Amino acid sequence: MLKAKVNKTKTKLVNEIDELKKKTQKQIDDSTKKTVNELARVELALKDTEKKTIWKINDCEALLQKRVTADYVDSTAKTLEEKLRREVIPSSPKIKFIFLFLKDLKGKRGKFR
Repeated sequence: MLKAKVNKTKTKLVNEIDELKKKTQKQIDDSTKKTVNELARVELALKDTEKKTIWKINDCEALLQKRVTADYVDSTAKTLEEKLRREVIPSSPKIKFIFLFLKDLKGKRGKFR
């Protein structure tokens, strides 16, 4: 009788341990599945953010290339000034006066920089 009781208790304990193992394994599997899904979501969000960032960087680079620089403005102004001297100023005394006035103003502007 004692042997039967021990076997019964042993069988009961083995069954409980098996149930605990199954529950624990199920929890591990569920956690693994959740982790994999969350990792996939994070990777997708990271790739999307990376695409948007690269797009913004490319857009900024394109805008910077199109931006008018001070050198461009200065060279364009000099070219226009030379063209005016050659073509327009010799033909009109009023324009000659305006040109001299602007030249004087330009000289004063350099003093304040």
